Amino acid sequence: MITPLIFEPEQTPLEFGETLIEANAGTGKTFTLCKIVERLVLDHGIPIERILAVTFTNSAAQELKERIRKNLIDAKGKLHPEQIRERNLLSRALGNFDDARIYTLHAFCKRLLSEFSFECGVRPDSELITDQSQILKQVVQDFRRSFFSDTAPFIAALSMTGKLTENELEKYFEDKDLIRDPMKETKKTSLETEGKENLALFISLVKKWDQEKKGIQEFLLHGAKNGSKPRNAFDQLDRLFRQELEPLSFQEDQQAESSKGNEVQIKIPNFQLIKLIRQVLREEIKIKESSTIARPEFFDSALHFSNRCENLEREILLLFEEFAAIELTRLKSSLNLRTFDDLQQLVADGLDSDQGSALAEKVFLQYDAALVDEFQDTDPLQFEILRKLFSPNSQKLSKRIFYIGDPKQSIYKFRGADLNNYLDIKASLNSSSIHSLITNYRTHPSLVEATNSFLTLCKNQEDGMSDCNHLFYDKRIFFIKSRGNELNAEDKKFECSSGDLSAAPFNLRYLPQIHQSENLEVVEERILKDMAGEILSLLDLEKKTTIGTKRIKGSDIAVLCRNNKEADLIQTKFSQHQIPSVLLATRSIFKTLEAKHFKYLMEALLNPFDVKNIKKVLVLPLFGLKANDIHELIKESKLWDAWANKFFEWSELWKKKGFSFALQNILKEEFRLRKREGKAVTEKILSEIGGERRMTNYLHLGEILYQTEQDISSFPRNLYLWFVQQMESSLNQEESHARLESDEESVKILTIHKSKGLEFPITFLPFSWKTHTQDKEIGNQQENMRLLYVSLTRASSRLYLYLRNPNNQFSKNPISRCLSLDPIPHLEILKSNSDFFDLRQVLDQSLTNSYSKPSNHSPLKPVDFNGTIPSGRISSSFSNKVKGIEKEKDLDENLPQRKVVPLNARIGPHSFPAGTKAGNFFHEVFENIDFAQKGFKEVIRRLLPVHGLHQANIEIAEEIVYSTLQTTLDKHRGESFQLSELSQNDRIEELEFHLLSSDFDLEELGHFLDQVEPGNPFATYLKGKKSLSSLVAELKFFKGFIDLTFKHNDKYFILDWKSNLLEGDQDAFAFENLFEEMKEADYLLQYHLYTLAIHRFLSQSSSLDYDYDLCFGGVYYLFIRGMCKGSKPDDGIFFDRPSKAIIQAMDRFLTI
Repeated sequence: MITPLIFEPEQTPLEFGETLIEANAGTGKTFTLCKIVERLVLDHGIPIERILAVTFTNSAAQELKERIRKNLIDAKGKLHPEQIRERNLLSRALGNFDDARIYTLHAFCKRLLSEFSFECGVRPDSELITDQSQILKQVVQDFRRSFFSDTAPFIAALSMTGKLTENELEKYFEDKDLIRDPMKETKKTSLETEGKENLALFISLVKKWDQEKKGIQEFLLHGAKNGSKPRNAFDQLDRLFRQELEPLSFQEDQQAESSKGNEVQIKIPNFQLIKLIRQVLREEIKIKESSTIARPEFFDSALHFSNRCENLEREILLLFEEFAAIELTRLKSSLNLRTFDDLQQLVADGLDSDQGSALAEKVFLQYDAALVDEFQDTDPLQFEILRKLFSPNSQKLSKRIFYIGDPKQSIYKFRGADLNNYLDIKASLNSSSIHSLITNYRTHPSLVEATNSFLTLCKNQEDGMSDCNHLFYDKRIFFIKSRGNELNAEDKKFECSSGDLSAAPFNLRYLPQIHQSENLEVVEERILKDMAGEILSLLDLEKKTTIGTKRIKGSDIAVLCRNNKEADLIQTKFSQHQIPSVLLATRSIFKTLEAKHFKYLMEALLNPFDVKNIKKVLVLPLFGLKANDIHELIKESKLWDAWANKFFEWSELWKKKGFSFALQNILKEEFRLRKREGKAVTEKILSEIGGERRMTNYLHLGEILYQTEQDISSFPRNLYLWFVQQMESSLNQEESHARLESDEESVKILTIHKSKGLEFPITFLPFSWKTHTQDKEIGNQQENMRLLYVSLTRASSRLYLYLRNPNNQFSKNPISRCLSLDPIPHLEILKSNSDFFDLRQVLDQSLTNSYSKPSNHSPLKPVDFNGTIPSGRISSSFSNKVKGIEKEKDLDENLPQRKVVPLNARIGPHSFPAGTKAGNFFHEVFENIDFAQKGFKEVIRRLLPVHGLHQANIEIAEEIVYSTLQTTLDKHRGESFQLSELSQNDRIEELEFHLLSSDFDLEELGHFLDQVEPGNPFATYLKGKKSLSSLVAELKFFKGFIDLTFKHNDKYFILDWKSNLLEGDQDAFAFENLFEEMKEADYLLQYHLYTLAIHRFLSQSSSLDYDYDLCFGGVYYLFIRGMCKGSKPDDGIFFDRPSKAIIQAMDRFLTI
């Protein structure tokens, strides 16, 4: 028998040496810490600045500091006048409280590095950074450059897909604890061999496709509807395989002719083909289950090839880990930077160094006492630091060290917490140094007794001590029964005056025998339905349910679950029954449904003419239209046109004034359907159940987007891409945590991890019976049991625990540890104790009632923005600044016009009117026609008078447009094509961009680029542009519109229409003469800025494995008057593809 040694905060002697205090849930751990500090000051005369208190989160440290200060103030107020010594001690402690050493462990390490930089081996002027994303990015780029630039061709191709892309490596980097071993060259050598073997498999796969193509097509398309993934995938695969097959066949033909027997090779396989193979294999799994057509052998080969790729990918990732661990440390050291994660490692390294003993001694001499809160949550590195600073020796026995924690509440294994640290300390101490806190001040005594009974159902228990068949799997962890506290117990007592609900505090709900057909989703649905019904009963005003003397509100109820997926499931069920709820989670606002709504809204505003996007937004809670409403709108064309015009107006507002301004107008918008009363969007949302939560998220997202528009380019597509990136990011920044609305009627839904340290009058545990796949591991089973303990001890008045069919064998579930493998007898024991337990089956019953808000409820209301936006954030067009024009126009609209021949000397296309009208006319024509169709004549006829041009010009305009679309473009590296071959899906007209910069000088840029690429024509051109420098230096934003951005053969191109009349005859449009025209008209600068904008745009795309050389095709400037009938093939066509080095250099130069 082991008798616990109870720690009484106000009486137990504070001995020298180490003391461990185990605190059961709800036993006043923080109160105990405050009392220890108070007694150290009063009873032992220790100055407040010589007491160290360490905890693990900023919020915990702040709360502890405030509680200690308040406790000292209260203690001083209770002193008698004659207690002069005590008053002086407390006055001094409060006077010096700003110097109190109450830290997180990170903050403590930061102070040590600052104070003892020499002993820790760090520079005292090191800069602490909170965001190391740019350094991570550089490490990733260095790895890819050093590893993939000199490796097997197949590995180079693999680097462009899967987890080896730049973006994926950065995400992988963030999620891994990187090892420190140096990179082994032997691994790289073996990878070279594997790369060659995989390349051989790839070549074999290419040939097998050619041999079995017909059978593959029949298999993929069998049972697939038109437009489905298998059909589209086959077409893409066939095109990509044919691209690989042609050079392969050519090499084989050459080999056959020469008879040299050289190895046939593909230099670099198409990485998009590798990606597509993986996608098709996922589709193939679905198809083969229902297909009656024989499965081609190709898929076995493809699966083998894909598995080999994944294995190779894993090995490369291991190399990356090794490289990154070394390179990240080297980079931060060279830049004299450190992050919060580095703080602990640097202190640990200092303690391991030759100066380690001196460092530990100096730190220890600063303190007479130390308290470590939540000690069970230390990770190995933190434990190492604390032990080296405060481990016992002859001198340190003169200090007081307190470790406070509870091994039963160690639930942060996923953060690196190692419970063995705590248990090792416990094992090293004498029993006289181990104390317990067992009086529960949180929970009503009857619920304390019920929880004790539930956790001690198993045998092997004596005098309040139980290992419950090793309930927590470790003999070193004992469950000690808590004692209830009768003080203020009446304030926590649950009562139901109507008698409809049991007064028992511990409510067990279990499912009867489950039919074989009932899957997990069915079980979850039945439990959620029962829970919703119980909550509706608790909130029913007629049942008169109270806690103490207060009516039960929604905010008195908490539902605990394991993860956000379960939380979403619960909230969905509550919404169905109009139960207001709020997710109390640390997940990002970007992971909410409202973020998805914003994504769809932004997509609709980016393309306001897309009917599908508008429909998608109209059915969202923002507007809340139903399918019938949409049908009614479509049927009444005027109603639909009104909505379409609204979306166009909001789109224009976004472009001109920012997304936040557009959102403000949307939320104020009144929507009307025929015979319906108009209601503002905001009013509609707030009138719905859960509307306050939704509106809070909308406003929070709007605020974040407003702030982001201040920091990055306000170009709408840039903002959209940034937003999507945040939605996909695994980072969890504090400013993006979902905020809480102030609705006290909302039921709280939160994870068990989030609930630790909190208490709620009533808690529901709907899914504690669930067993996860990873729970089979003993370490996870142990933590699951601790999670159950935490969740059982959150309620102060009433607890609901749901069980699956008790006859099922669920030995891996933590509840089974309490009920044993034969739960029925134990449940009968609980059922017989009706004062503490209410045991009922979950019955299938329909819920006819729903929640009604109390009449005095005041809804959340939006407040109009009445402030001002700083005028310094003005977007200015580049070309307007150059020309001194205040009105904001397109980037190329006001560039210098060239001299032209007199009107009476013009013939053919050159006789078409000149000037801005002509330019705007042709731009709008090309924007509004389908290049592949011949219906452009009607567009020309309609637009001529719009731009003030006579209908007599129609034939010349038709000739210019037709010739432009039919001219072969072949200046780029790759397959030639005509614009008439482009589909509308591969075109973006008038792509807007903003480039942010400061202190921009063209001449300086020219000299900078000349160093990067000596003799570059663009650099030479810039160095002579002094006349523009003073104007450009005033700019903060360059704004422009790219006439056409299009995609051809998986490459992106820029195209600009030029209707200029050039000086001279048709020879002026010859290819060799256009370069001078480009320079004199300053188009050279223009298209380099366009290229930079596209480069940045594509590099931000999360769906594209972007590489400039592979993805960017080049720039076409088409002088359309010179491309008509009778011209030479190259006339009127200017093409360039700026080098990657130049664009990357411009990117660096134009980045603040």
